Amino acid sequence: PVEILQAREVPLGGARAMLVHRTLPQRGRPTIGAWCFADHYGGPDDPTDHPMIVPPHPHTGLQTASWLFSGEIEHHD
Repeated sequence: PVEILQAREVPLGGARAMLVHRTLPQRGRPTIGAWCFADHYGGPDDPTDHPMIVPPHPHTGLQTASWLFSGEIEHHD
C-alpha cells in the first residue's frame, strides 16, 4: 500500500530561522536514519520571494543533495 507522509514545519538557522517543510525523518518511520532529511523550502503556496540562504555550518560525514526547481540557493559549509 502507498502511504502519504505529512510534512511538519521545522525552523532552521537559529535566531534567523527559515522554515522548511520536513517529511523525513518521522517518528513513525524509525528505520529511516536520523541524518536523512527530506525538506521542502518555498513553493507555489509560499508568499516569500527570496532565495534560500544557508550560512556557514559544519557537516560531519554528511553529503547534501539539493533539487532546485526555480530560484537560487546560497549554501556555505
